[in-house]
Amino acid sequence: MTWLALALAIAVLALVIVLPGLLISWLLGFRGLWLPGLSVAAGVSVISVAAMVAPMVGLRWGIVPVLIVTALFAGLCVLLRVLFWRGAGALSGPRISRATVVGVVVAMLVMLAQLLLIIRVPDAISQTFDNTFHLNAIRFAMNTGSASPLTLGQMSSAYTGGVPFYPSAWHASGSLIVMLTGVSIPVASNALTIFLAISWPLSIVLLVRALFGARPALILGALAVSIA
Repeated sequence: MTWLALALAIAVLALVIVLPGLLISWLLGFRGLWLPGLSVAAGVSVISVAAMVAPMVGLRWGIVPVLIVTALFAGLCVLLRVLFWRGAGALSGPRISRATVVGVVVAMLVMLAQLLLIIRVPDAISQTFDNTFHLNAIRFAMNTGSASPLTLGQMSSAYTGGVPFYPSAWHASGSLIVMLTGVSIPVASNALTIFLAISWPLSIVLLVRALFGARPALILGALAVSIA
């Protein structure tokens, strides 16, 4: 059942991050390879902004602030297109060969296999001080109802006023997984690690392809570095 819980957590995380990211990227005019390549970054940006703004307007952290910020971002994108980019065509993105697609899929599978070998069981954790802090930070966000980078630093140093700014995109995403699926925090942490890791090769290939071209040696090198 724990493996099923991990799979569920990854699927829910993918929906929460990718769907807002795809919507925003599409409304901005990105098409083709740009859409999946930018969706994760755009979706994480939505979660980051939602986490920071929610306590400012009196909202408890959860899926509602994410939906509201997604709608606001979507409206802003439409406004920008209408007012400033009305005549701009869609950016279809660089074309990639079938071999590149196969290479990306293989890189994702290699990344997934390596992570599963490291994790071994779905609710295992890295027993280090730093990881303990981050897992506790997920619980702190859930207990306080705030995943804001302006409040997360209070967890371990409240008596001094806390760290004034601590990046919280990872903790906000992890707490969302727990609240939406009911999985444990260790499972949510592993789901985050797996999802972001297997998304990495595609983004790296897009970056290299857009900046330097589609020579096979470049693409192969990018894939190798992305999973190294």
